[in-house]
Amino acid sequence: MGRQHLPKAWGLVGVVLLFLAITVQAQPESEETPVSPEDAAALATFPNCACDTYRCPNGPYRIDYLRRNATATFVELVFQIELVSCPLTVPCCQILLDSLAKIEFEVQKACEPFFISASVAGFQRTTYFDTQFPTGKIRITNLNMDQFTADRALIVLRMSRNGCNTAATLCQNGDGSCKYATFESSQHKCCPICNTILPPPPMPPSPPPPSPPPPTPFPPSPPP
Repeated sequence: MGRQHLPKAWGLVGVVLLFLAITVQAQPESEETPVSPEDAAALATFPNCACDTYRCPNGPYRIDYLRRNATATFVELVFQIELVSCPLTVPCCQILLDSLAKIEFEVQKACEPFFISASVAGFQRTTYFDTQFPTGKIRITNLNMDQFTADRALIVLRMSRNGCNTAATLCQNGDGSCKYATFESSQHKCCPICNTILPPPPMPPSPPPPSPPPPTPFPPSPPP
């Protein structure tokens, strides 16, 4: 019996398929970009996002806790933004100087029912209380500020009188200081993380003035 011959067209198709199979095998498998330990830690902890920089000294803003204002129905925790120097060789320093778009505070998740609102520079801002992460977050967004409008601006967190109405009970640190992050935009390129400085302890009361010395007795009268 004679050998069966394939048409020339089928032979050409076989050559092409063989070439494609060799090419696919020669290509290395695609690899995902590894996540750095710093990014992995940031995704698991506050602020729960990947940024180019997290180091506090790389950002131009510090936030100080100023005071607590109490009324009959709510309590205001007042902070102030302070402009500080940062290394201009670090891109995020200049980026944040030009644009401060968001501020986040790390807080106790259980405080969500007691949070009322937040204002910055006298204007109430779009704010969210996030509870889907290991710790809570207060996100103050759409700031549209820069180094000139942010410096000395007040941040006011309004809380119910029924709970979480001190910095120590609201913030996750639990010691009266608050961890916070500043962002240039919702793209999260820059998010330096800092802590507010603990307020100084109250001055001890002044000692009472010394008692006045007893009056000096008059000398005895001379005999008559």
